[in-house]
Amino acid sequence: MSRSSETYTSWRKNVSTNFGDIWDVHTIVDVYQVERLDDAEMDPNEAELIVSDDTDGGPVIPEIGSAWFVTDGDGTTWMESALCRRLSFRPNGRGMEVTAEFSTRYFKTDAAKGLANDAENVNVDPAPLLDPGLFLPASVIPVIRTRSTRLLHDDYTANPPDTGNRSAAHIGGTIKNVDVDVKQVAMKLRLVIDVESLPLVDVAGIVVQYSGKRNTEDFLGFTTGQLLCEGVSVNHLEHEYYEVVLDITSDEWYFHSQEAALGTDGRPKMNDVNYEDVRWVREVRGAVNFNDIFPDSDLGKSQKWQCYKGVWY
Repeated sequence: MSRSSETYTSWRKNVSTNFGDIWDVHTIVDVYQVERLDDAEMDPNEAELIVSDDTDGGPVIPEIGSAWFVTDGDGTTWMESALCRRLSFRPNGRGMEVTAEFSTRYFKTDAAKGLANDAENVNVDPAPLLDPGLFLPASVIPVIRTRSTRLLHDDYTANPPDTGNRSAAHIGGTIKNVDVDVKQVAMKLRLVIDVESLPLVDVAGIVVQYSGKRNTEDFLGFTTGQLLCEGVSVNHLEHEYYEVVLDITSDEWYFHSQEAALGTDGRPKMNDVNYEDVRWVREVRGAVNFNDIFPDSDLGKSQKWQCYKGVWY
């Protein structure tokens, strides 16, 4: 492969590629020899002139931010998604050896599995196979923990409601009045995004849409109302790639605690030795469909599969 402008000519000396798994950064290293058309010897500071050459055909080397060139490419290969990140110059004979480094996080495969927006089961056979395409990684990291709450009545007849914020009636049971631990699963859901397809201004919308909300649909194996998005953070990985992290917590009591009705004296109403009226109560919060965090595309289906299954295949 060669290129020529009115001042310089270049040709590719060699190229090396490094393609890994879906969490890897994939790289291409392209090495060119650049020489002047007038056969004059180059000075070391001529690197800037090579980069800024605006004559017909110039510059004769890749530009920072340009995509790696594939003959007859259609934009569907991982190599075409790799952009030039760095140029290195080294005097070589009468010319200049230029090394162009390209990288991408897009992973090309024809074996990716996917889950639709309303799907939960990753154990179906055969697993849903997606069309060949470019994909980005996603994962869920869980941590088991507990929260402490006061158990006023045990052996209650009404369980914590999944959608309501307050029980409609007395939950029954007998007095216990002890502190207990309620099991929780704190999860970090990580999505790698490309801001060329999902701008940061839209990511800000995700923060507003999900923070402080409960789930309206089943998600990650948990039922409606059992999850709470406690926060969203955005981390810059490199170049155009960012990581959106949702802190999602599940609660076996749907975030409820027990509350006793109070009398006019400010003390709990009693019925002999038991509290007269105990209700399940929790904070009033909005709710959204957590499944909508995944893009409505094969990329989103793949990322949901990765979060549920743990692998992309």
